[in-house]
Amino acid sequence: MNKIISLVLILFLQFHAIGQDNLPSYPVVLKNFFSHYRVENNYDNFTSFAKKKRGWFVQQVNREKKDSVLSEKLYWGVASKSYTDLSSQYSKQYDNSDTDEKIATYLNNQALYNWNDYERCRYHGYDGWERDMINDFIDQPVLSDTLLEGLARAYSYLAGTFLWYQQGGNGISGDTTQIKLGRIQMPSPIRIERVVKAINKSVDVYDRLLQQNPSYKTLVGNIYLKKFNETMHGYMQMLLSMEEEKARTFINKANLAEPYAQQAKNYLNSCDSNAILFTYGDNDTYQLWYVQEKENFRKDVAVINLSMLGLPVYADMLKKKNVVLFKTPAAFYGDERSDICYIDEEKNDSSTVPMSFTSSLQMIFANRDSIVKANNNDQRIIYYPQKTVYIPLNNQEFNKISSIKTMNDRIEFDLNSYLFIGDLLQLDIITSNINRRPIYFSSRPSDYLGDHCIQQGIVYRVFPMTNMKADEIAKKEIPPLEKFAETTYKPVIGFEINGRKNVSSDGNNVFFQLYARIADYYKSNKNKTKAAEWLTKAAAQLKEISIENMPGGYSFATAYLDVDNEKAKTYFEVYCLYLFDKYKQPAALKGYLSKADCLKQVEEINKYLKDKKLESTVINSIIKKLKVN
Repeated sequence: MNKIISLVLILFLQFHAIGQDNLPSYPVVLKNFFSHYRVENNYDNFTSFAKKKRGWFVQQVNREKKDSVLSEKLYWGVASKSYTDLSSQYSKQYDNSDTDEKIATYLNNQALYNWNDYERCRYHGYDGWERDMINDFIDQPVLSDTLLEGLARAYSYLAGTFLWYQQGGNGISGDTTQIKLGRIQMPSPIRIERVVKAINKSVDVYDRLLQQNPSYKTLVGNIYLKKFNETMHGYMQMLLSMEEEKARTFINKANLAEPYAQQAKNYLNSCDSNAILFTYGDNDTYQLWYVQEKENFRKDVAVINLSMLGLPVYADMLKKKNVVLFKTPAAFYGDERSDICYIDEEKNDSSTVPMSFTSSLQMIFANRDSIVKANNNDQRIIYYPQKTVYIPLNNQEFNKISSIKTMNDRIEFDLNSYLFIGDLLQLDIITSNINRRPIYFSSRPSDYLGDHCIQQGIVYRVFPMTNMKADEIAKKEIPPLEKFAETTYKPVIGFEINGRKNVSSDGNNVFFQLYARIADYYKSNKNKTKAAEWLTKAAAQLKEISIENMPGGYSFATAYLDVDNEKAKTYFEVYCLYLFDKYKQPAALKGYLSKADCLKQVEEINKYLKDKKLESTVINSIIKKLKVN
């Protein structure tokens, strides 16, 4: 293990500030801007950045109006190789003590995907960037890895401009086939033809990148997986367009390595029959659709992508194909006013009896025209009457489809002050099916139902937790988890594709969560022997630990404490190396960590270890490096 840590220390490289075409990198531009100027971002006047041919621009955009540009100024010019003074447009910043924190907040909460695109694309962040990328780089025989990915991303984005602009932006070419489609409008044959052509171009460029650098990493995983995802993206676009034959052509071209297929099966095998599984991203959706359609595996499970639920045409497809039952009519999600509903603060009373979510929906749908009001911008918006709601439960029917029984007759929770259309549809689907079908999330939800989920395999089942104690829940949860880990689960952590090592972030995270959950249960019940037994089983499959296993592996650090403190220390050391690498080499694939936050987290871990009489030279060395001015 010490040898592994020594190898990881080699990764401490200096942060490269200059990127493509000698432009400063995105974090460097942000650091310069936020250290000189003070801004207060609002949705109707938000500070954004664009990477154009002339250099970096600072923009003010209206996010409530599809990021329409209010103003823009050249900030760093390619010709001058210098920054422009913007003090006439922005207030000066005299206190730079929290600049890093501002950058971290901006990058991690607002602009992660923008950051990734700015790293990969020579141009990005403005309408027409994709055409500039294609026009300037399509005929170049030699391109860097990042520019190849940028070119592929440009073709993928171009495909969306012939449809519903899922990735944002507005058409500027004057081409009538790039006028944004209506919310549930189907594309014409010529649009379909152009979508297929653009996505095939994207796949071809990804294949070129795969041949050039098979070890190349993207935001979703290695280049092999990215090429697969882009092919499945074509499959999804054709499904949305009701082009079944063309969708089949895309999925027939897709190839998925066995480890990724196995991870998809781990998700599906965690679900009971006839389930609904809500997923979040590409990797926990496309791979599942692939094994269902090409291997005819667990097609009884309806895999619903939550990110897509905010797209009305996706909801329309689910309704037309009877994938899942829900009550929201097409007339509602087809209306642009339905994108966001707001709580009626004048009528909301926290002391009143909770309202069923079914009743809330009925009031919104039945009285939609009469309850809309005008706000200060004279926009008509939709309100809902109450924050505290519940999903009604018929426990007799629910217990027929659940191995864990309940006497509860509801799942109660509080809505936010606003409700996005995707959240409304999600809650509608759950309410309409809770007594009919088992309902799961691929990751524990962080919003309304996070406190009403029980882990089953590597997924999380919606379950009424009211009046249930933690130990009571665990006693019902742990035995099935142990059986799943012993008999059904096939870990997907590190594996080789074409002779090159890969780490599956999805497989990595669920592996640690599963075994740590079991070990923590036995620890909490003072059965260290049993906890050690499960951690030993996990370690035998893990074989090695590196920063690539983080942050998921952090759960093992805490699980090992008081069971095997030396192993706990090793995991904490690797986690601290991961934090230091994230601070020292900020990148979209890792995120941004300020020096202050890095030092704070590492010192807290060091103090925790010292309280356990554990001394770490590795962590002490990291702290020393961080304290150097």
